[in-house]
Order: sequence, then structure tokens, then C-alpha cells
Amino acid sequence: MTDPAVRLLSAADAGEAGARWRELEASIPDPPLARGWDWTAAWLRHYGDVVSHRFALVERAGAVIGAALVTSGRASGRAELRLRRLQIGTAGEPEGEGVFVEYNGVLAAPAAVDAVARSLVEALTAERGWDELLLDGFELADARAFAAAAPELVLGEVASPCTDLAAIRAADGDVLAALGKGPRSRIRRSLRGMGVLEGEWATDGDSAHAIFDELVALHQARWEAAGKPGAFASPRAVGFHRDLIDALLPRERVVLYRVHAAGETVACIYGMVDRNRMLFYQSGVVELDDQKLKPGLVAHALCMQACLERGLDAYDFLAGDSRYKRELATGEERVAWGRLSRATIRPLMSGAVRRLARRPRAVTPFD
Repeated sequence: MTDPAVRLLSAADAGEAGARWRELEASIPDPPLARGWDWTAAWLRHYGDVVSHRFALVERAGAVIGAALVTSGRASGRAELRLRRLQIGTAGEPEGEGVFVEYNGVLAAPAAVDAVARSLVEALTAERGWDELLLDGFELADARAFAAAAPELVLGEVASPCTDLAAIRAADGDVLAALGKGPRSRIRRSLRGMGVLEGEWATDGDSAHAIFDELVALHQARWEAAGKPGAFASPRAVGFHRDLIDALLPRERVVLYRVHAAGETVACIYGMVDRNRMLFYQSGVVELDDQKLKPGLVAHALCMQACLERGLDAYDFLAGDSRYKRELATGEERVAWGRLSRATIRPLMSGAVRRLARRPRAVTPFD
């Protein structure tokens, strides 16, 4: 069997890259969401003009067996020490405008991931002009394939709390009964205190965008009141999600869920469906006068039940150690961040400056 070869296409070759990408995607049963062309194309429309990028096609005997976006940029900091970075997947957005991709990786059939990762590592390490190769929010299998191809790659894993809906369905089908005593008690008290509740699952474009608009307004109001920008402060980020909703809704791969109490919205939830798993992205929740009432917990419990009834197998809260995620989860997945640093003077100097400055580390392992 011949070794795979990597063909790197420029940003100007997006048409060819997209056509080959979609052919490969169509050959993979239930391909990963964040590596699909719908996600990638939406990202390119909103970030392609500010993030330098190329398309990597991994080919064997004329057939494409792997595809990945390769972005490039510089780390923040002093100009003379700003590391030149390469990143795999939709990453590298301007600060404050990110989409925070998770379950990232390469588009390839599972049996081809190792060969694709090895070929990409060989092709990129043969290039000059970069100091670090970063893997952001990678699925463990893909991250480990890259680590096997580049033993000097440093990986860090982060927990992604999730609820096993398939196991609950196989038991009694009651999400609330599967939760711990504390969160179950708080949700039941909130259900009694909030009166008659109605859940709405968006099934068409109008309802989906109406829920998304309300979610953004609620989310931003809450975070801005706390003096923080919120996840939707960037018009680029909002535009990306609007396009993604339009692309995914016809294939039932997006979830927009709203909860009403006495005709008024109390919470909205937004997520995507990836390989029959709901990936919770963001929420918008009202502030109630009675602090004992937890509309966010209630909305998640109702949305999880709705996901279960629609046949989804898991409700994944994505990476993060928030209390509500731990309370509502019945287990966890793992997501990886990785860094491959070249032994150049630039990263060595940058590391020395960081140690001297003793700056606190960010939440993610390698930012």
C-alpha cells in the first residue's frame, strides 16, 4: 500500500477543497460535526478574512482519505516574542471572537486517522516559518494519533461532563430520577415554584432563529451586567452561529429549546447534534427574584428529557468545570489540547519571559 501524500491548497482554492471535502465526508458514516464542511464553510465565511488558512488534503492513490483546515497566526504578547503558530481545525480566531471548537480533529474514516495524522505531521514539520503547532479541543483518538506521530507533542486532557441518555432510556426513561439527590431536589422545588412550564423545540427556521435571538439577548444581558463580554459579543461569532443553524436544521443536527412559564420565557438552550449526541453550546436564562428557583437547571432537565425522547444517546456539556455541569452529568468524556514546540530561540525566550512574569495561567491548558 502506498504512503499517503499531503496536498496543501491555498485559501483561494476553497472551491476545489470544498468539493473534495464533501466527497470524503459523504463516504464516512455519521461524520463528526466540527470536521464537516457545513461547520468549516460557516467558519470560513466569518473568519476566513481575518485568519490565514490553508486546506490540507491527504491522498492515497489519487483518493482523498483525510482533510483538515490548517490556520496560522501569532500568539499575543510582546511583538518580538509572539510565537508563530499553526493550528489544525477551525481555530486561531481573534481574541474575544472565538467559536471554541470541541471534538475537533481531522476528517477521516476511523481506520485512516493514524495515517492521516502521521502524514500531516510529516508535511507540516518539513515546513519552516512556525514555532508551535497547536491542537485545540481535539477528540482523544485524533489527539493520540498526532501524539504517536510526534512524540514531542504535549497533550493535556480536560473533562467534558455528560449525561448518558441511552442508559437512562434503557432503565426507566426518567432523566430527573437519574440525577443526584441535591440537583434533583433543587429542580423539583423549582418546578413547583415556577408553575406550569412549557418546552418548545424548534423545528423550522423561523422558530429556530427566534429562540436563538432571545437566547443571545438573555445571555448577553446577564454577562454584560457582570462586566463581562459574553459569548456572543462578536458579530462574527453571532453570524457564524446563524449560518450554522441554517445549515444544520434541515438535517436535524441543531437543538434550540425554549422554556416558558406563564407565557414568559425563562430559559433558552442551544446545541448541536454530533453522532447522535447533543453538544450543549450556550444558554440564556432570566434572573428570578426568588434565588431558590433555578430556571437554568430546570431548562437543562427538560431539554435532556426532550433529547432522550427524540432518540439522542447523550447530552454533553462540553469542557468546563462549572457546578451545574457536574450536577447534571452522569459521567464524562475527555477532550484534549496539544502543543508541539520547535526547539527555536523564540519559544525558549517566550517561556523564560512567562516564568519571570509569573502570570496566572488561563483556563485552557495551553493559552
